[in-house]
Amino acid sequence: MAHPPVAFARRKACENCRRRKTKCDGVRPSCGSCMSNPQKFGDCEYADGPLTRNQQLLNMIDLLKTRLETHGIDTDLSDPSLSSSFESLTIHTPVNPSPQSPHYPDFIGDPGPSPRYRIPDEGIGYYPDPTTTYDPEDRVITFTPTMYDSFLKHSIDLGFFLAPSHLRALLWPENHISNRDIVHPALRSTMHLWSNVIQDPMMDHHEHILLPQVLQTASFRNFGAEKSPHRTHVLHVVQAEVLLARYFLYKGNIFEGKYRIAGVLSLVFDMGWHKNTTPQTSLEGQEQNHAFWTVLNLNNMWSTAAGGPFLDFQSPAAQVDTPWPSINCIRSGNHQGQTIMRFLTETTDAISLGSVCVLTCLTKAGILWQEATKLAFECSNPASTMPGYFDLFSSRFQVLDTIIRQFTKLASTIPDMFFNLYPKSYILARTLGHLAIVVLHRPFVTQSSISCETTLVALRSIAHSLAMIDLKEWQIFDPISGILWLDILKTVAFQIRNCSNTPEVERELLHLFESLSNIMQELSKYSMFIKFQAAHIDQLR
Repeated sequence: MAHPPVAFARRKACENCRRRKTKCDGVRPSCGSCMSNPQKFGDCEYADGPLTRNQQLLNMIDLLKTRLETHGIDTDLSDPSLSSSFESLTIHTPVNPSPQSPHYPDFIGDPGPSPRYRIPDEGIGYYPDPTTTYDPEDRVITFTPTMYDSFLKHSIDLGFFLAPSHLRALLWPENHISNRDIVHPALRSTMHLWSNVIQDPMMDHHEHILLPQVLQTASFRNFGAEKSPHRTHVLHVVQAEVLLARYFLYKGNIFEGKYRIAGVLSLVFDMGWHKNTTPQTSLEGQEQNHAFWTVLNLNNMWSTAAGGPFLDFQSPAAQVDTPWPSINCIRSGNHQGQTIMRFLTETTDAISLGSVCVLTCLTKAGILWQEATKLAFECSNPASTMPGYFDLFSSRFQVLDTIIRQFTKLASTIPDMFFNLYPKSYILARTLGHLAIVVLHRPFVTQSSISCETTLVALRSIAHSLAMIDLKEWQIFDPISGILWLDILKTVAFQIRNCSNTPEVERELLHLFESLSNIMQELSKYSMFIKFQAAHIDQLR
């Protein structure tokens, strides 16, 4: 089936080349001139495409300005460079940044290179109208039990971690309940927003009413108005922020989505949910545990997609001691702490029964993808030429390779009784695991026949997983899939062009390429982000 010509086929100069008045080859997403000097011109943008980063930031300024004005705060924004006192301006930096903030230097590892999984600038193109506000009369669009049931059908794909039956009892109580048990308006609003999307992913019914309402209620900063927010409300706001981040990512607004992720990541660490604490009730402990791993997994995925920065799990501030959710998603009574580091150093942990729990399975897969990305980059690091480095790298490579293989073996044998409950999540976890193998061996695929064969085996496994996709059930899904699928297509294209393949293998690869291309084209009808990713397919043919 012929594909229509895409916008990046036009050869117009990028913004950097236009400003510098230099010749531009028009290649997208980054032209040759900008690629030759990525440190200085890494933000290659085209004015004739989707919103440029400057336009996106201006839109965000307008949005934030409007929010401030709704609270009666004056927002006289002017260009300081036009002021006569410009030279006297001073940038103030916090003297003691919080050691539990995701921006604390010891908390974050080396931000690393330019992204290996470049999230295209087109992926930041969705913004609500900053002049839109909601009228109280619009609240006649109520959130009903039927909408809640519709939302729950896709809840695992949206990062929902609360106990559904308990939340239902709070949403529609039969008797009077205390203020601390009332569902936080942020959570109610975000579930209402998602139920609107689920009703018809291709339309935005009532979004002009619901989204401004969500933005005014869904923020962990609202706790400033509460002297002592109850733990239930903290859980509700964390859940609301996760749902809102997923919403923006699904719509293609990466800027706002990652902003939400950063904020809620800071909140769960500040609450101490990464430690093996004793909760007041078993339900609270389960929800806190699920909340932490859901947020951490969301951050790991999109940090890896952007090429960093990554959390340094060896840092004391980022050491995770809370246990993995078990097969029954209940806390284990015998836990030794250092959860992630034990997983990455003790190969037996990769094949524990806890990995059958869908949340644990997804999180472990995301961590392995991230670790493979970080280790593969080190091959091009100048430190790799230092004496003794090869032995250290080889040891780390072998350990990680073993863990990934054990994990993918387990993921491929998950019982049907579990797989059929959450097929999209398990397919995503399997894809992540096999892609981690591909990424780990990528630096050696043209030099080592073993790495080449390992990559082929992983691609076959990915093809097997993708064959399980029922497009009728995939109108709502995790948008990180678009990043993974595009990287798989790039790997297949590279394998076809640069490796010695038998005719049979080449037919396999071509079939995988076309099958995955068709999946992305079909799902681009529902997700703006997938649409942005699918626009790059023709460049790979």
